[in-house]
Amino acid sequence: MAGLFDYSKEAVRVKAKKCDGDAEPEWRKFSVDPQITTYDVLRSILAKAFELRRDFSVSYRVIDDLGQETFLPLLSDWDLDAAFLGACDPCLNLLIDVTGAEEAWEPEEPPVSVIKSLKPLLRLGKPKAAQLQGLFKSQMERTLGMVQRALKPEEAPDYDPEPPEEAPVDDVCFRSFLDPLGTLEEPRAMRAAVFASGVEPSLRKVVWKHLLNVYPEGLKGKERIEYMRQRQQQYNALKDEWMKQAETPELVAITTMVRKDVLRTDRHLVFYAGNDDNKNVAALFNVLTTYAVNHPSVSYCQGMSDLASPLLVTMQDEPTAYVCFCALMRRLHNNFSFDGAAMGLKFQHLSIALRHYDPDFYLYLQQQQAGDLLFCYRWLLLELKREFAFEDALRMLEVLWASLEPDWPPPDGLQLQEAALRPSTAPSRHTAYTRLCALRRQRGLPSNKSLDELGQRAQLTTGRRPFLSLDDSDLEAVVECTSPRKVVRNLKEFQALAPTVVEPKNAKDEIFVWENPLPPSPAQQAVEDGPWWGDQANDLSSPKALPSPTSLGGGSAFLIMLCVTLLRQHRDRIMSARMDYNELAMHLDRMVRRHNVRSVLREARALYRDYLAQYG
Repeated sequence: MAGLFDYSKEAVRVKAKKCDGDAEPEWRKFSVDPQITTYDVLRSILAKAFELRRDFSVSYRVIDDLGQETFLPLLSDWDLDAAFLGACDPCLNLLIDVTGAEEAWEPEEPPVSVIKSLKPLLRLGKPKAAQLQGLFKSQMERTLGMVQRALKPEEAPDYDPEPPEEAPVDDVCFRSFLDPLGTLEEPRAMRAAVFASGVEPSLRKVVWKHLLNVYPEGLKGKERIEYMRQRQQQYNALKDEWMKQAETPELVAITTMVRKDVLRTDRHLVFYAGNDDNKNVAALFNVLTTYAVNHPSVSYCQGMSDLASPLLVTMQDEPTAYVCFCALMRRLHNNFSFDGAAMGLKFQHLSIALRHYDPDFYLYLQQQQAGDLLFCYRWLLLELKREFAFEDALRMLEVLWASLEPDWPPPDGLQLQEAALRPSTAPSRHTAYTRLCALRRQRGLPSNKSLDELGQRAQLTTGRRPFLSLDDSDLEAVVECTSPRKVVRNLKEFQALAPTVVEPKNAKDEIFVWENPLPPSPAQQAVEDGPWWGDQANDLSSPKALPSPTSLGGGSAFLIMLCVTLLRQHRDRIMSARMDYNELAMHLDRMVRRHNVRSVLREARALYRDYLAQYG
C-alpha cells in the first residue's frame, strides 16, 4: 500500500494462524503487495482465507529489544505500515483471534421451573407446546438483542435527536432559479438552497455542474448542452492521444501510480465492485491519467482518486466526470503543489479556529504534542470525503461546494489541459503523495532543489558533514552521516521529528534522523507562535478573531467549520480517555465512513452562520 513508507519489496509473504477457543489452530499462507494492500483489504483476505463469518481481531509478531516474541494489535493502516516495514522479514506472522458468534444466538432450553409453571398451557398438545417454546425462544432472542444494543459501546459520539431536515433541492425548486431560456439567473440563491438542504440525488448530475463552476456565466440551456458536447469531444481526443503514444518513462510512472490507487478506491461500492477489469474502474483510471498527462505541473498525487470517484459515480459518464474533475481541480490543485503552502495555510487556519471555538481542547492537544493537527491531513486534503458513508459524503460535498462563491471559468470556457504543456519544473514530480510526503512538506523538509542547502545547514549546525544522494523520488533523500544518529522507535517521535526523517539504505526496522532537527517551516512556526493578528490573540471573543471569509481555509471557510465540528464531537471522548497522539490518530482512523452527516452539517452550519454574522 502507499502508506507511510515506500516499500522495496514487491510482495510480502504472510503466514496467518487462526485461534478459535479450544479448536485446533488453522494456518494459511499467501502473499500481498504492500503498495496496494490496505488494512481493510487485508481483513477481507483473511476472512475469505479462513471462511470467517464472525468478528475477529488481528495482531502481528514482533521481536522486542530483549529478543522476546510479542504480538502487537493491527488496528489501522498505520499499524499495517509498521508491520510491513519492520516485521515482514522473512515473512509477516499474523495471529487471528476469533471473538464473535457465527450465527444468531441460540438460547438454552427454558428452565424446569418455567416449564412447570407453564404446564396448563402445555397440556394443549405437542403442536401447541412447540409453538409456545418457539414464542419463548423468540422473546428471549429479542430481549437479549435489546440488552446487547444497550451495553454495546458506541464508537461515534452521542448526538442529540435530529430535527427534521428540509426537503432537498428538487427539479421544481431548481427551475425556479432559471429564466425561460434556461439561464441561471440566481446562482447565489441556488447555492443558498443547496447549502440549507442538499440536492435530490436524481438531480445531482445537473446541479453539480453549476456548483463546480463548469459553465461560463450566463449560458442558456441549449448553449450548455452544446458546451458540454464540445468538452466531451475534447476529452476523448486528449485520452486517445496519450493512449496512442509510446510508453515513455514518465507515462509509465503516471499510469503505475494511478492504477494502484484506482484499484482500491471505493471498491466497496457496487459501481466499482467485481474484478479489476470493471469498466467503471477503467473509466476512473482514464480520467485521472488524462488529467495527469495534460496537467504536468500538477500531475497525479495520491488522494486525487478519492476526489474524482464521486464525480464519476454521480455523472455516470467518463467525459463528463473529467470535465467536472478539471473544474474541481481549478480550486484544489494547490493542495497538491510541491511547496505545500496551501495545505500549510489550511493547517494554520484550522489551528486558529479550534483555539477560537474550543480553547480547552486546543490546549489539551498542545500538551499531547498534537497541536499541529497533522492527524487532520486527510480531512483537509480530501475535503472530508472519507469521513462519511459514501452517500452521506455526496451530501456533505455538495453542501460544502454550495458554501463557496461562484467562480465561473472565462468566457471561452473551462480549460481541459494546461495552456503550454511542458515538463514540470519540480524534479521527479511523479511520486505517490503519501502521508509521509505530507508530513515532510508541512513540517519543512526542503525539496531536492535545496538539498544542497540542507547539507550546508546540517554541516553548519552540527559540525558534521553529511553525504547526500538522490533517487528517482523528489521526497526520498538518502542521507548518511558518520556521526551518531538518533533512533525513532514509535510513531509519536516520528511525527514530532518528521522534517528531518531520512531513510537509510540498509536499515530494516529503524528510522534515523539528524540529532538536531531543522527549524520548522514558516507556516508551522506561525501555528506554534499562535495567531498572526498580534494583540488580539488573547481576545478569543473578538469579532475579528478569525481570518475573513475570503481567506479562511484558503477561501473555503465552511471546510474549516466542518473540521472544527468533527474535532469538537470527538473531544470529550479523547480528553476523558487521555488519548495521546498515537491513540488519537488511531481513533480517528477507525471513524472513517462512520460520522453522522446530519449532525455534523447541522452544527457546522450553525458555526458558519455565526462566523459570517461577525463580519456583517
